[in-house]
Amino acid sequence: MKTALIISTCNWPAALGLALRQVECQTRLPDVVIVADDGSTEDTQHLVDETRMRWLNSSFPVKLLHVWQEDKGFRLARIRNKALAKAATLGVDYVIQIDGDILMERHFVEDHVRTSHPATFLCGSRAYISTRRSYQLLTEKKSRPLSLSFLSRGIDHRENAVRWPWLSSKMENSQRFIGCNMSYFLSDAMAINGYDEDFEGWGAEDDDFVFRMKLSDIRQRRLKFRAVCFHLFHSNNASLTNYSLLHQKEADKQRFCQRGIRQHLSS
Repeated sequence: MKTALIISTCNWPAALGLALRQVECQTRLPDVVIVADDGSTEDTQHLVDETRMRWLNSSFPVKLLHVWQEDKGFRLARIRNKALAKAATLGVDYVIQIDGDILMERHFVEDHVRTSHPATFLCGSRAYISTRRSYQLLTEKKSRPLSLSFLSRGIDHRENAVRWPWLSSKMENSQRFIGCNMSYFLSDAMAINGYDEDFEGWGAEDDDFVFRMKLSDIRQRRLKFRAVCFHLFHSNNASLTNYSLLHQKEADKQRFCQRGIRQHLSS
């Protein structure tokens, strides 16, 4: 099963650099990493180029790609679709998606892949890194991946940082999901035409994606105590307009969106 890790980012190369470092310590490597870049400046391009060259020079067996779009405001749905379209051209079967401010525990990819199942999408666990510790990590010069666990300092919601696979199967009924720690078969995403690009501005594009997956009988599975990630601190600025749009689209109960992946497949 060919697996892609999609990392969305926008003008935060310090965080993205840490996220890419965590790829290097994974117990199960993705076949390809796709940086889905929503209009960053050249600093992010330089980071990706430097990381790609470092991986090549060290014979690190993961392909690194950069998918970019012009900065026209927050358009996460569109850049994720472009990354998914790129994954389709590479023959990817399974997609794991995170944000560029997410630091993966070393079993993260393995946990998603090992628990993948047809007609199912997965959501893992998320702990938070405190404001002070986030600042320290972002300003330190790190040449190696971070060793992160529930024992690490500066962790909030520490209970979500516990990795206990043997207990996980007893705790998987929660319907809570987070789009920054999610995985699914690419064919399932294609069947609903991916993310709805009517959503612009922060928020609700993940809710809509999950809602339409469930309409298509793709069930949700929550991986409590597995697929652990750590979220660097940042402030949020949700769009109230997006949540009004979400309610309208949920009322329509259409699983297939009109402005989705398919418009990017020929580009």
